[in-house]
Amino acid sequence: MLDKILFAKVHQDAIIPTKRDEDGCYDLRACFEAYEMEIKPDEIKLIPTGICSSFDSKYRISLRERGTNTRHGLAVRALLH
Repeated sequence: MLDKILFAKVHQDAIIPTKRDEDGCYDLRACFEAYEMEIKPDEIKLIPTGICSSFDSKYRISLRERGTNTRHGLAVRALLH
């Protein structure tokens, strides 16, 4: 049996993560309730994805910044349930 990562929507507008076969990672997308969100300097905000996941305990999740956001000081601080 192949190892699988299972995803489910918990919000109707959520997008299930995808990846190409040649990529090692999935791309997550935010699922906002409002059109925009203000994050003030030194403020921490949770960015909802609208999904949940399930996978074997021999794996781990690593969330990382991507794109130009790191030069602006944004960083990932994951909250996993």
